[in-house]
Amino acid sequence: RPIVFWFQTHQEMDTLYLDYYTLIERMGHHHKYHAMEANIIEIAQRILDRAAALCIRIQSRWRGILMRKFVSKFRREIIRKREIMVQCCMKIQRQFRGWRGRRCAGRIKLQHREAQLMQQYLQERYAMKKKKNIEEAKHRLHKLYVRERQERQMARYFDIRRYEGTSCQGAMRELFELLDTT
Repeated sequence: RPIVFWFQTHQEMDTLYLDYYTLIERMGHHHKYHAMEANIIEIAQRILDRAAALCIRIQSRWRGILMRKFVSKFRREIIRKREIMVQCCMKIQRQFRGWRGRRCAGRIKLQHREAQLMQQYLQERYAMKKKKNIEEAKHRLHKLYVRERQERQMARYFDIRRYEGTSCQGAMRELFELLDTT
């Protein structure tokens, strides 16, 4: 870039900004009008370029600030959506585990109920068998009693008195012997 400011003092610069025709006259027409105007155009262009560069810099900084805010909001939104997804997944898992638990609990209840029924059946079966055994024992005892009574009566009919207070097996033997001899 060419040098456009060859002025040294502040008064020259102030006069340049106020009226460059006056400055050229005061300097003795050492510089030409078209050169001074080209310099002023160059200065104006540089000022516009600098202003544009500063505006671009400010805009880029502002866009950076906005983008960082947007990214932070976007990240928070992504995290929030992930949390919602995780909550939904956990709810589905909770429902599935509850269903599976209820199904297994039903099986366990059924097995427990079957075990209870089997235990009840075995107890009833044992009680019936015990009752049957008692009835059979009573019946055998009754038959033995009836038989013994009949043997005593027979012994009395045939006058075998020595066996009255004891068991009648010997009396029956003697009775059969007596009957065999007659």
